[in-house]
Amino acid sequence: MAGNGWRTVIINNHAKLSFSNNNLVVSTDTGQNAVPIVQIKALMLNSTEVSLTARLICELNNSNVKVIFCDNKHLPCCETTGYHNNNSSAGMIRSQMSWKKQKQEEVWTKIVKQKIMSQYDVLCCNHLDNADVLKAYADNIVPDNSLKSEAHAARIYFSSLYGYDFNRRTCSEVNAALNYGYSIIMSDVSRCISLHGYLTELGIQHDCASNPFNFSCDIMEPFRPLIDDFVYNNAPEEFDNEYKGRLIKLCFSQVKYGNRKMDLQTAIDMYVNDIINELSSETECIKELVLHEQV
Repeated sequence: MAGNGWRTVIINNHAKLSFSNNNLVVSTDTGQNAVPIVQIKALMLNSTEVSLTARLICELNNSNVKVIFCDNKHLPCCETTGYHNNNSSAGMIRSQMSWKKQKQEEVWTKIVKQKIMSQYDVLCCNHLDNADVLKAYADNIVPDNSLKSEAHAARIYFSSLYGYDFNRRTCSEVNAALNYGYSIIMSDVSRCISLHGYLTELGIQHDCASNPFNFSCDIMEPFRPLIDDFVYNNAPEEFDNEYKGRLIKLCFSQVKYGNRKMDLQTAIDMYVNDIINELSSETECIKELVLHEQV
């Protein structure tokens, strides 16, 4: 029987999970909490230090609760799939595989335009050169030139931020910080995609056979400038655990999506949902994302 739950339970730290009286029981060093299984839509284990009983797994499966496991990088690596329950993910994956090519190109163009506008905002907020050039790229982007516009804008953008000698492929403290920050954004996007029942492997533009997160790489693009801006204003003298912690805290940043202010993780969830809805219908769902307020 398919479940009617509405809650997504995310376990981020060391815990033992068990079943008692139709509840998911979460036991930690500080005590116990119980959540009625009937209320749960999905359980995300965002830590490798979580143990759970076989009885709990069976009961969650009987209620059609998706259980998603994350690796030590907090990226989804597998999930439970029951033999006999009516899991809606199968239908969602079939829908994902049937998205029209033209619709994918239109959505990708919107993603790239939003990315360039986010880069434009970073240059404006930091009073750097070439913001007007990026604005022109964003204003004139169409599906036929989206890839070329993205590449040209990125070259100008990173040169304006970090100097003309900067190269994203070199080994440096700045690149290490950028890559770590991007991985945090990608893990949040990947978790949202998985919770919505879709595959992270099937991208609309990224299409690398060895990349299990092609779709995540597509959707995360407009959020990257949040990391760029932080690293620009907080150049890492040493890329250590303290600096990594500051990057992790960016997840609690306030952004604006669709004229509403919210934390970054909420915005990512809404953005993922709108991307999927627009790919699956003829309705325009994607809203404006503002990572940096211009002053």
